[in-house]
Amino acid sequence: MNIAVSKTFARFINQTAKALNFEAHAEVVAIPSSAYEFVTGTSLWDAGNDYDITTGTCRVIEVSYPYEFYATRKFLTTYELCREFKKRRVETVEELQEMLRDMLEI
Repeated sequence: MNIAVSKTFARFINQTAKALNFEAHAEVVAIPSSAYEFVTGTSLWDAGNDYDITTGTCRVIEVSYPYEFYATRKFLTTYELCREFKKRRVETVEELQEMLRDMLEI
């Protein structure tokens, strides 16, 4: 599986949330590069392929939670996902799902 900000990976996050019984909704959004570091906590220099030079925006996966959870949205970057993936030495889909649960479950 390709670990990157993409609609396919956002769909996988939604399927994982449903399969592991935690509530979260993921979708790919574009944010201004000026806000990238603020909302993600990651340097713009680490944006890599998430940055679109023609529009000056960065693609991120926005994870939102039900209103009654009173939880703020989380923005995932390719850099953050890959760093966690390598740190945990993920090798199977089940391990990837568990990684996502640990990162996103409230």
